[in-house]
Amino acid sequence: YTMDELRDNNKNIVVMDKITKHIIIDIEGNDNNVCIKSKKLTHTLNLTIRGDNNCVRIGEDVAITKELDIFIGGSNIYVEIGKGTTIGQAIIRFAEDGSRLEIGEDCMISDEVEVWGTDMHGIIDKKSYKVTNRAKEIVIKNHCWLGAKSMIMKNVHLNEGCIVAAGAIVTADFPANVMIGGTPARIIKKDIEWVRESPKLLVASQCDNFINVIENEDVVVNIEEHCNNDMIKGWGFLKDVDSKFTDIYLEFIMTNDQHITFSTNKERREDVAAAYQDKKYGATGFWFLLPKYLKKTDIKICRVICKNENIIRAKKIEM
Repeated sequence: YTMDELRDNNKNIVVMDKITKHIIIDIEGNDNNVCIKSKKLTHTLNLTIRGDNNCVRIGEDVAITKELDIFIGGSNIYVEIGKGTTIGQAIIRFAEDGSRLEIGEDCMISDEVEVWGTDMHGIIDKKSYKVTNRAKEIVIKNHCWLGAKSMIMKNVHLNEGCIVAAGAIVTADFPANVMIGGTPARIIKKDIEWVRESPKLLVASQCDNFINVIENEDVVVNIEEHCNNDMIKGWGFLKDVDSKFTDIYLEFIMTNDQHITFSTNKERREDVAAAYQDKKYGATGFWFLLPKYLKKTDIKICRVICKNENIIRAKKIEM
């Protein structure tokens, strides 16, 4: 497997997975290096470089749904966008020699987002005659979400899992797993985590808890794929009850003693019916994909709940 490579007489090098009409690169300078690994750039990427020894890295699976416009107006500037980051419509501006931008993996950048690694014009202290607005770097760690029309200004560090609310102007550093918003941005919520699934999808499978349901031998459960790639798969049924009318749930008891219950996806298991020599055990298969916001290490106990009208029984499975 090889990537396409372009070189010019000024020792500028562009390496990309595939040359397409969606990627527009305009370079004036020497010894600049551009590497685009993503195969998902199906919408516009405008990259303009005016300077020497600059480096731009766009990782695997980076996706643009509208347009990304990057302007580099200096030398020895480094810009990196990490693997799996998605971008709606954004601009990136860097113009001070030696400055850098690091956007981590699996970030989500919404529409009309602006990342300013420079003020473009100098601000001078009248007493000391020193420049007061020098730019160094912007660091956006893995799995950050930049809301629509937000602005990230020079010298900002956002730690992993930050959410930047729509319209926020970020001028300071913030810790991991916080929601920030306002002008200038401040912490709105702490100890949060975001996922790409919509709230509708997340709530659809979540249901009432069965905290008081007893465990006994009336329920038979077998787990075949237990948290393998976040999948829990197996079969289960209530003895002497038609499995076609039995609903199957998974109840997670977390290390903080919170109970979270989800309905599973059911499927036919003729092999189970054959093994127990009874057709009423045919609809006993189930599977469930563990949501990304539930960490396996945070689950203390998992129970399989079988419910058929007024009959509700549980069986504990090992995590």
